[in-house]
Amino acid sequence: MIPFGSCVEDAKTYGLETWFGYWTSILQVVRIFIQFLGRKAMMLQQLCNRLHVPCKLYNYPNWDCPEQLDYFDMYGAARNALLDVASPQRPAVVLAASMGCHFSLRLALELPDLVAAIVSVGGTFNPGSRWEANDMSDWISVTSPYAADEGVYKLQRKFLSDLRANYIAEFADLLLPVDVVHGTSDESVPVETGEKLAKLLPNAKLYLIEGGDHRLSSDAELKIIESLLERHIHARDA
Repeated sequence: MIPFGSCVEDAKTYGLETWFGYWTSILQVVRIFIQFLGRKAMMLQQLCNRLHVPCKLYNYPNWDCPEQLDYFDMYGAARNALLDVASPQRPAVVLAASMGCHFSLRLALELPDLVAAIVSVGGTFNPGSRWEANDMSDWISVTSPYAADEGVYKLQRKFLSDLRANYIAEFADLLLPVDVVHGTSDESVPVETGEKLAKLLPNAKLYLIEGGDHRLSSDAELKIIESLLERHIHARDA
């Protein structure tokens, strides 16, 4: 495993465990962009073991090194990971946490034959008002209770500009199944974001978790996420 909390020269992929694979006749599940490997990662590995499928974990490249954070590096690394394991005959199911929702939708637009379904957990598809900054500095601070540095993530303005330039607008073209799982008490990505996403996507289902926070990692919450993933696995393998 690559350690968190420090810069690692080649930190584009984390772990060797996999994506729920369409390696043989079984669905692959890709988990993209999880800020911390925790209970959701454990749930994924246990589900993979139970279904006898591989599991790969992927995280934000250089998230803990904001001076190295680059939108195109993040997307390119996710794209390469998808191309490495998925095929039109064996597409991937993606578990996308937080900003991973944006990148997963972008992948589904570019490579629709390689993504079978997405389960978004606390996902944000385009940056909202909390990403805005009124000054002209090169850095933007985004508050988060999960940030180690004084409760804020520091982002370069260029990163936000590149993200804005790649806003997702082609929602009608995203015909794949998308399960939108969102906590009503999400303090990082407002629940309204999940509600809006579910309305914009033609084949989305909204699952609101009463009192759920951004991480959605309690036993009951993980069980919901696990059941959605398993349903997509069996649907793809039918």
